[in-house]
Amino acid sequence: MRASGTWAYGVVLRRIQSDPGTAPAVGARCLDAMCGWVAAPGADADLVGDECLAHTELNPSHRRFAREYSDVALVTCLEPT
Repeated sequence: MRASGTWAYGVVLRRIQSDPGTAPAVGARCLDAMCGWVAAPGADADLVGDECLAHTELNPSHRRFAREYSDVALVTCLEPT
């Protein structure tokens, strides 16, 4: 491995990173045992966080959330083949 996200595979150096042509998917759900609340999924982590804060404002004992983030990864060759 050369740098974070960069690997030497055989004799070709490649890098993996988020695909700039796509948006990430961000989501969250309340971990209170009796609550089924789920934030509306979107591409903006701050907006999903705001939804979690609003949920806790209405339900003060609901303070733990499972946050999920996913994206499309793109592997690029850093050397001419």
